[in-house]
Amino acid sequence: MFSYTSGRYVYNEKKRLAERNVEFDIEALKLIAAESVGRQKVSRMKKLAEGGFNRVFLLIMGDGFEAIVKIPYHITVPKYFTTESEAATLDFLQSKGVPVPRVYAWSSKSDDAVGTEYIIMEKAPGNPALFDNPDPTPPKDFAAPSLPENYASLNPEETSYADELHRRRMLFYLYMIFNGKDNKDHFSAMRTLVLAQRQHLIERAGMEWTGNTVTLEGALRRVVDGWGLLALEGHGKVECPISFSVEESEAFFELEEKWFKGNILVEHWKKQLDGMSGDGWVRSEVFEGATEKNRQLKEWIEIRDDDEDRACVEGVWPFDDREEVE
Repeated sequence: MFSYTSGRYVYNEKKRLAERNVEFDIEALKLIAAESVGRQKVSRMKKLAEGGFNRVFLLIMGDGFEAIVKIPYHITVPKYFTTESEAATLDFLQSKGVPVPRVYAWSSKSDDAVGTEYIIMEKAPGNPALFDNPDPTPPKDFAAPSLPENYASLNPEETSYADELHRRRMLFYLYMIFNGKDNKDHFSAMRTLVLAQRQHLIERAGMEWTGNTVTLEGALRRVVDGWGLLALEGHGKVECPISFSVEESEAFFELEEKWFKGNILVEHWKKQLDGMSGDGWVRSEVFEGATEKNRQLKEWIEIRDDDEDRACVEGVWPFDDREEVE
């Protein structure tokens, strides 16, 4: 119930799993859930899915009524406000007639009776229509998801979990495909000439959470260069609010080039390790193989003649366990 079982981590696994290990009072949660929907008790509770920031459980009442509970991991931030915002947003959308799950109960405090933040909500008829990506990384292409290669050898409990994870992956896959086909307004907006540069800036602004300031600074410098196109029409001449000296820009672009080369190399290595994500995540069924490939790759680079590759290993191999600065 408490531990993360939807993948493994090639490096720093203990820390990643600890971040996703959320213990809570199961009986207290069942009691609150039953009361929130006017039932006597929860007869069964099972893990339904694990996304990048939440664990989802299915609660089945004594009379068969079902509800969903979402519990955020320790890494989900900002604390309190994420849960409060989601609950408030769902309540607001429902008040406007938007077909979203009804919120039965929620708490944004980790010192409550349950011992963690949670949202108890309606389960839509049939399977829950949760369009969140069930994996911590976005799909690399539009290939349809498939069951694990060792599916036939799984025990009943593992088979049930694999089936549910596959269903969630397929649901997300179909959502992407049909959204592209039917959401014409969305794709019309995507054809705006300056959309890519605006989107680039917004995406890079969020990367500072991971310690990446290089791409944000690069985006800002390109905003300065292309300000004439980005300034909103109908507002007269609007001056760009930031500026950089020529010397600063020359030094930065030299740094940026090295940064991009280093990242291209790291991304290439990650592909060799069964598509490992940025935090070391791989599917459980490929974990042993990816771990062995990681060891072999490091040893191979150590004996190569390429000075840049060897420097990466002699300094800090990016896929080894390491101390992380908060």
